Amino acid sequence: MDLDSLYVFDILNTPPSTPAIGDAYIVGDSATGDWTGRERNVTEFTASGWDFAPPFNGLQAFVGSTNSFYVYKDTIWAAVGSTDFATKSGVETLSNKTISGAFQIATNGARTGITNDSTPISPLPALLTVHNKTGETSNTLNTRGYWTGTTAAPYQNNDCILTEVYNDVQSDSLNRSWALSAPNGYNNIPAGVTDTGSRVGVIGWAVSVARAGYVHEGILASQIGVQGNCGFQGSGSGASAIIQDAIGVRGEVYNDSAGSTIQNARAGSFHSSPSIGTVQNNYAVYALAQNGTASNYSFYGAAGKFHNQGDAFIGGLLSMATAASTQSSPAIAARKAGDSYEFGHPDAEGYGSNIGATYSSGWPFIALCAEADPTGNTFATRGKLGTTIHNNLAGAMIFSRLTNANASGQSLTESARFDADGHLQLATTPYLPTKTPSSPTAVGKTGEIGWDANYLYICVATNTWKRVALSSWTALAESSEAPIARLSTKKRRKASTKSTAKSKRTTPAKSRKRRAHAKQSATSRTK
Repeated sequence: MDLDSLYVFDILNTPPSTPAIGDAYIVGDSATGDWTGRERNVTEFTASGWDFAPPFNGLQAFVGSTNSFYVYKDTIWAAVGSTDFATKSGVETLSNKTISGAFQIATNGARTGITNDSTPISPLPALLTVHNKTGETSNTLNTRGYWTGTTAAPYQNNDCILTEVYNDVQSDSLNRSWALSAPNGYNNIPAGVTDTGSRVGVIGWAVSVARAGYVHEGILASQIGVQGNCGFQGSGSGASAIIQDAIGVRGEVYNDSAGSTIQNARAGSFHSSPSIGTVQNNYAVYALAQNGTASNYSFYGAAGKFHNQGDAFIGGLLSMATAASTQSSPAIAARKAGDSYEFGHPDAEGYGSNIGATYSSGWPFIALCAEADPTGNTFATRGKLGTTIHNNLAGAMIFSRLTNANASGQSLTESARFDADGHLQLATTPYLPTKTPSSPTAVGKTGEIGWDANYLYICVATNTWKRVALSSWTALAESSEAPIARLSTKKRRKASTKSTAKSKRTTPAKSRKRRAHAKQSATSRTK
């Protein structure tokens, strides 16, 4: 092999599959196949195979693939004019240099600093420190990750942590990217294409931003903004563009500095409102906690109040108990002394009504225009007279009233009750409305009662009525029989004795005559 006037086709690590006799190459730094162990040698293909010649310092070769001369020195082949023949150390200024091919930096524990200023920086205790020059307010590290989405490996699950990413998705795929303190929204997704991955913005945006060459018209599965924004911005998105899932999180609000103020703070700020386009099937807050072993809460509030101005839909149990101690499977549960639910008219005066249990005895109640006091078995009113229905825990249902329209601490005044055996007990005389059946066979139920000015009516069987006449009467002291009533006991006893003796002396004929006379007298009095 003539090394004085050396021409090689290329610098390769793997032998070509169909070389011709006389073809020459420089073996690269990672030789394989027939070239294994011959790194940086010059090799020529002959009739008997590959012929190798070790290089020496100063050896030159013209490389046809790059149309340039290479020179060998100290185990390195480098293009003529390059000074990269050894490991660099110390300070060296590089100006307008382009590096092609594989590039590695080993700092051996040292830190690397990059700045656009004229004076080098002292790196912070981090692997890489980037500083802008004095006077500039932008310190953006713009790392652009390009890919063409495809369902075939190796382009699945492209996970990139970037400050800014340009997503060129040409077919259905799964791609994920992150943005730090910069827009993450340059999505070129044609109509009909679905990207089932996600865009995540950390202290930045995960929105689809309009930019030349990047038009979001297809479907993006997810956007997640951590102290950032989600959605669309500008007019670069097509009418068919869809984001199937968007999540916005704006972390913790914290203040431990005395005297300082945080105003209008939101530990989690979620906003979903259409301005021009359509927002549908969206959740301002979505939480899913499952498969936990204990204390598994989708939403947990340690303090404060829950306020929602719109409708609230709860698919499971809403419990205000101190423990999970419900005896049934109710949609709403309150299992604590004094717990109640308020309902009623929006008028703040007198219309508040409650369902609950009294604090002391735990009587379950319905209070209309009233509320249970936080102690005892008493109730309060707020401008209107209240009424209650409660169970005394002994089987009785008791109807009561509150006699003061605006006072707390009121005991119940019973009006009526159904005892445990079903009997109705009234605290006062009942009032029955008038009712006059049209005939003895008028419609009626057994036991039904009616009355008017002349009769008392009772339905003794279905559609069967009977009546009794009503008449006036006078007090006994004013009756014509009063003198007899005033006879002394002694005279009545004497009169009775004489009557008995006289009756013994009466003959049967006289007796018959006396009975006929008495009957005639009775008939006369009746008329």
